[in-house]
Amino acid sequence: MKKSILVAILFLSGFGALHAQTRQTREEYIDRYKHIAVAHMERYGIPASITLAQGILESDCGNSALSRSSNNHFGIKCKSDWTGRRVFHDDDARGECFRAYGSVEASYEDHARFLDSQPRYDSLFVYPADDYRSWARGLKAAGYATAPDYAQRLCRIIEETQLYLLDRPQGEALYAARNRSRAEQAVEGFEAGSSVNPLTPVNEERIDPDDFRVTINAYKGYNIYVTNGVNYIVAKEGDTFESLAEIFCISARNLRKFNDLKGKAQPVRGEQIYIDRKQKRWEGNARHHIVTEGETVAAGEVFGTIEAVKTVSDAFLPVGGEVLDVECSVVPGSGKLELTGNLGDVMKESCQAAVTYIRSRTSELGIDPDFHKNTDIHLHFPEGAVPKDGPSAGAAICLCVVSALTNRPVRADIAMTGEITLRGRVLPIGGIQEKTMAALRAGIHEVLLPEDNVSDLAEMDPNVRNAVNFTAVSHMDQVLKKALRPAKEKVAE
Repeated sequence: MKKSILVAILFLSGFGALHAQTRQTREEYIDRYKHIAVAHMERYGIPASITLAQGILESDCGNSALSRSSNNHFGIKCKSDWTGRRVFHDDDARGECFRAYGSVEASYEDHARFLDSQPRYDSLFVYPADDYRSWARGLKAAGYATAPDYAQRLCRIIEETQLYLLDRPQGEALYAARNRSRAEQAVEGFEAGSSVNPLTPVNEERIDPDDFRVTINAYKGYNIYVTNGVNYIVAKEGDTFESLAEIFCISARNLRKFNDLKGKAQPVRGEQIYIDRKQKRWEGNARHHIVTEGETVAAGEVFGTIEAVKTVSDAFLPVGGEVLDVECSVVPGSGKLELTGNLGDVMKESCQAAVTYIRSRTSELGIDPDFHKNTDIHLHFPEGAVPKDGPSAGAAICLCVVSALTNRPVRADIAMTGEITLRGRVLPIGGIQEKTMAALRAGIHEVLLPEDNVSDLAEMDPNVRNAVNFTAVSHMDQVLKKALRPAKEKVAE
């Protein structure tokens, strides 16, 4: 009896020693998987420090029963859309269903795609990859975990292990060299193995004689250019964000985010496409106009007495634009002007200026001179949660109101931009190239622009300039003549 007890004790002692030898430490876990986390940061925009901290916390450094049985390092449950292998594990409740993977790498990939595809995590992607604290708080707020101190635990892991170094340029080298001398750190460079082929250092930049662009490298058939420290390419015919995502190992979602685009927008041939996150502030000289709040380009189409206008709003964007709908409705009333859609003071003034100009031209336009007394005008700018302001939609707003009052449709294949005065003069604006690209993305190839902006065309990319027919205008009368169709014409259904 004593002998059998002794054997059992020895066996248990041996098992304990074996378990201690095979348990993976934090450092071992980080060294093993940091290259995957960095690759996903480059592709999806998720901080490498956050990915690794979540893996460490959720899998107990790869030692938990769930991670050992299913390679699930992030505690992701099955959900209704999961079609892969499943395991059952006690968590918040008994026998909950968790996703199972063929490898740890597959778990990391699913984690990145999970965050990238779930709408409740969309707000996280506004934070830069080096802001791990905001990401940690955002994950907790979005309901990734139920632990009340989840964000604090992630941050503690990141700070204790200096994982934040991985979120920086050349992060793997910085992390590997954190306890080494400066000389050793300099030699390390990019050799730690990011999944994305590094670009040639900027000190090797040269001038592209074709368009005086600063070229730093060529990669898979694309010249890589740099402006204000940010890498970009020039889109080719047939390029999509999905195809570029494959080439540059960046998600299509992030490419659209880098270029301030939403939805299913696609690049236009000749368009400048950023493949890095843009700088938070501008430094140095640039050939590009930085678009200011409220600058717009618009194209329109009429539906009876309700005029709907496509407007490209760049109220918050450093470059580019986004198509928004603008509607005008006229109904019998007492002369009220209703403005809705979260408009700023300057855009409200543009609406009022448009009405005043129309009142001064009623006889020429064939409009009831008392319309301001017996007609209510409602201008609406949808997506009311998005603030809109600025004067450069003035011409489009005026066109919209005239169309509704005269029942004359607007050409749907034309775009315009420009501020208007009370006397109908069309004043110059900024961001012509960016507005033109926005119009092209909307399928519009004819643009009316202020006469004083014609000189700006010389700085435009030749491919974009050649794809658009520009007409210079100096007065609203010219805009109306060009953009309005005769009243007898009907809009196609």
